[in-house]
Amino acid sequence: MVKRNWFDGFFSNSPQTTAADIRQQTLNGNIHRGRIFARAVIAFEAILIILNGLGYLLRLSDQFNHLSYLLMYGLMLAVNLLFLYLTRHNPQEGQMSDDALRRSENALTAYIAFSLVWGSLVSLLDQKLYGQLMVFQINLIANALIFTVDRRRMRLPMILATAVLAVGLPFVQKSVNILIGHYVNLLIFVIIVWLISQVNYQVNSRNLVYNQELERTNRLLANQISENQQINDRLKQANFQLRELSLVDELTGIANRRGLRNFISQVFEQKEQPVSGLGVIMADIDRFKQYNDQYGHIAGDQILAKIAGVLAQAAGPELEIAARWGGEEFIFLSFNIQEVRLLEKAEQIRSSVESLRQIPNEDPGEPEVTISVGTSLKSVTVASDVAAVIDLADKAMYKAKQGGRNQVFSLIPDIRMVAVTTPEQAGQTAGLARRIWMEHYRPIIGEEQVEYMLNRFQTPEQIWQDIAEKGYQYDLIESGGVVAGYLAARPDSAKQECFLSKLYIVKDFRRQGLSRILLQHLIERCRRCRCRRIWLTVNKNNRGSIAAYEKLGFKRIESVVTDIGGGFVMDDDVMELVWD
Repeated sequence: MVKRNWFDGFFSNSPQTTAADIRQQTLNGNIHRGRIFARAVIAFEAILIILNGLGYLLRLSDQFNHLSYLLMYGLMLAVNLLFLYLTRHNPQEGQMSDDALRRSENALTAYIAFSLVWGSLVSLLDQKLYGQLMVFQINLIANALIFTVDRRRMRLPMILATAVLAVGLPFVQKSVNILIGHYVNLLIFVIIVWLISQVNYQVNSRNLVYNQELERTNRLLANQISENQQINDRLKQANFQLRELSLVDELTGIANRRGLRNFISQVFEQKEQPVSGLGVIMADIDRFKQYNDQYGHIAGDQILAKIAGVLAQAAGPELEIAARWGGEEFIFLSFNIQEVRLLEKAEQIRSSVESLRQIPNEDPGEPEVTISVGTSLKSVTVASDVAAVIDLADKAMYKAKQGGRNQVFSLIPDIRMVAVTTPEQAGQTAGLARRIWMEHYRPIIGEEQVEYMLNRFQTPEQIWQDIAEKGYQYDLIESGGVVAGYLAARPDSAKQECFLSKLYIVKDFRRQGLSRILLQHLIERCRRCRCRRIWLTVNKNNRGSIAAYEKLGFKRIESVVTDIGGGFVMDDDVMELVWD
């Protein structure tokens, strides 16, 4: 049966790394450490030879066998000089053959065996003077720590050296008590050093395996980075070709419709980055005709170019493009984008256009330039699917204009609002309220106040009373088949207004921008009900919600301090959104 190292099986399915590679790396490490060890031994033996000579000349001890020790020191010095000579070439310069590797491993095993047996012989000489096993023990522990050798190759040197010492001790040590102590200590020490050597070998071998795998992974990663760079280079070349083929709008410097169609075709033709989804941002300049009539077509053309620059700057190097759709309309396509990132880009574009009037050297009296933005996101598999996504974004853009302009409106088809019409649903809403209020309001107003408010305002009985007696409309919000939150509103047809009492979203869905989308849906619902105003109250400490409402056009009109009982006071801002 052929014996195998533990790491042979580990690499049975890995063509990049083999057990032979690990064996050679282990051998290289042993030789490197062994050469350091050999230099130290040579220096130490040279000192001992000098001290031995001085002792002989000065006649310091008649019992010290100077000749025997001189021979042992000289032998050790000579063998280590030979070791340095034989290992003078760098073993890492090339891949060793299997025969050469085996010969080198056998030579190293012989060197270890010599070192250990030498320590046994010197310890036997020491019995007449010191009665110690110190040289054997030092050699044994040094070889176990310096050389990482498997148990098969470590077993022979240790057995040989231990046998030499064990057999020779009765001939040189006459004290039975000392002899027994030596054997007991020798047994314990050899077992411990054996375990140390094997643990050292296992740890070193595993580290080599993991390093090999890490290097292989790094190579794969480097190749992937190189491939991605090639993709980037090809996309840059494609963008250059767009200009060369007159696919760019002359006025704005971004792609025209023909350039957009060409880009879409290229995206679906390339295979490096499979397409799974498409996000579309459609933007239209608000009241552009009035701007043109007042400031002239040259100023209008300058605004078109500036807004095109904003969209072009938002486009990344891969799978994104900004184009002029026609007139004062622009379009932005992003393949494989996530919903949250799409909404962030849309808001970034809207706010950047809004701030164009702040550019230096512009007429201070120039009116505010804004855009209405619609977004859509949908799975696409072929180029013909793109038209449906663009159509959704176009509809969303007109919703943004109807909602008051200068805003982002998103059409998300998987959002469903389920009206709360039974006491059982009221109980479900109360349970959802507890979860959301604890995760959202506890850091703002404290757990004690949250508990008080839940028990007073958000019990199943209270919610059902609001619906049955006070005219509130509660809706559970579902996204992707999961209950994501709830809202409560009280429309007043006589006053043509709607009071938004509650809009709470589970944390994970808040991160996806669901609150903003739902507010847009609610505004649209109120408009259909002929309401002209939505108002609500927000805790002053809830700065995130205040900022979100302000982005949708809500304005703070007053502050209200309310004593809700239980020793708690609510300090709120009243905000409203009014449209014609």
